[in-house]
Amino acid sequence: MTRYAAIIFDMDGTLIDTIGHTERAYALAMEAFGRPNMSSTDFRNLYEKNVKTIEYLKHFGIDPKHTEDFRARRDQQYVNVLKAQSEWMRDAEEVLKTLHTVLPLGLATGAQRQYINAIHERLGMLHYIKAVVCADDEGYKRKPDPFLLLKAAESLGIEPQNALYIGDQLTDVRAAKAAHMPCCLVTQVSLEGADVQPDIVIRHLRELPELISHQS
Repeated sequence: MTRYAAIIFDMDGTLIDTIGHTERAYALAMEAFGRPNMSSTDFRNLYEKNVKTIEYLKHFGIDPKHTEDFRARRDQQYVNVLKAQSEWMRDAEEVLKTLHTVLPLGLATGAQRQYINAIHERLGMLHYIKAVVCADDEGYKRKPDPFLLLKAAESLGIEPQNALYIGDQLTDVRAAKAAHMPCCLVTQVSLEGADVQPDIVIRHLRELPELISHQS
């Protein structure tokens, strides 16, 4: 018998391997603005900081007045790539298959609904998920604000402290702390010196089912 009433997952980098696809969509969109040589290192540094689209444009020298046009181009490119190439993070599908028969599962992601639907079209991800909260929900605020996590707990009919949130970035941990929700971070990176610490650390997602079964 587990101590948790539900498990809530982050999506990008936790369940679905999207960073390469995100980078590709940005690169293709930037070509329309005369920026064909976007630095992969620069992009990934910004991605890990969870910055807004306008910050990408400023960094790569594109006038912010083009934000809406750029966003539309990026979104279309990204949806196309996701429909054709979405892939699970290692062991993610098997973990969802196992856990969704034990506990209700939620998804709390800053991704747009159209991205989630594109991934589901290819991988069937939502077959395992009971509640989805995303960037299209009314009142949405980006992590580390706790909005997504609190809304997911509410959608699952539980108190935040009774859920376990699974993420892959320190931004996820900060959001969980703000929501007063236990957090498990999937990482192989040392957290020594980090300004915030998760309640649980695992190196591989496949460790999660056994961990859940021993949490009583």
